[in-house]
Amino acid sequence: MIRYKFTRVSLNAKTGPIPVVMISRKSCPPSCPLYESGCYARGGNVRIHWDRVDDRGDEFKPFLEKIKALPFGQVWRYAVAGDLPGEGEKIDGRLLNQLVAANVGRKGFTYTHKQPNKVNLPKIVKANAAGFTINLSSNNAAQADEYSKLPGSPPVVTLIPVESGDWRRATTPEGRLIVRCPSEYSDQIQCINCGGSGGPLCARKDRRFIIGFTAHGVSKAATSRVARPGLTIIP
Repeated sequence: MIRYKFTRVSLNAKTGPIPVVMISRKSCPPSCPLYESGCYARGGNVRIHWDRVDDRGDEFKPFLEKIKALPFGQVWRYAVAGDLPGEGEKIDGRLLNQLVAANVGRKGFTYTHKQPNKVNLPKIVKANAAGFTINLSSNNAAQADEYSKLPGSPPVVTLIPVESGDWRRATTPEGRLIVRCPSEYSDQIQCINCGGSGGPLCARKDRRFIIGFTAHGVSKAATSRVARPGLTIIP
């Protein structure tokens, strides 16, 4: 059974003190190239907490009650580790619909490495339209181009190789703009204050740019190998 570990006030330096959720690793798709090596959540303090989710996390219904109890307008992040409801490659549409309903009036956002195929993609597009922002996690700039052309235009994020240095902007092979996560270059910016009054960049489902995350953690070299294809850094 997949379990959900809800933390009302995160101590994560990147998110800031917002509610966050970790989900059992069974929710992650094995097709993700970082599944065995490269995933940041499999190292450091995140790994320690993630390993405890199956023992200490809630079942789905008690978890939903905690989301429903959040104040209206609350920014929160689903899946600081783990993925959308459903084991492996599959998105459980029934559970995702319940999650989206619990989020109404709040500003939940997340990312998914589950394949945006003909079964999963309509569920992702529907969730975005209903106010729960799901970013498609592409592995590199070339794949970000492909994801950006999918029906329904879900927002896209991508990995950036660590050797890119102190970059701020880049482009995909087809010229789409990639903007670096502001938290990576400013200690003053976290999810809680990213984007000012407009809310976190990753929570904006209709944005016209891709967000880039530089490879980090103990497996950043492995992540960088996946992230290299097609990237052009803007000087």
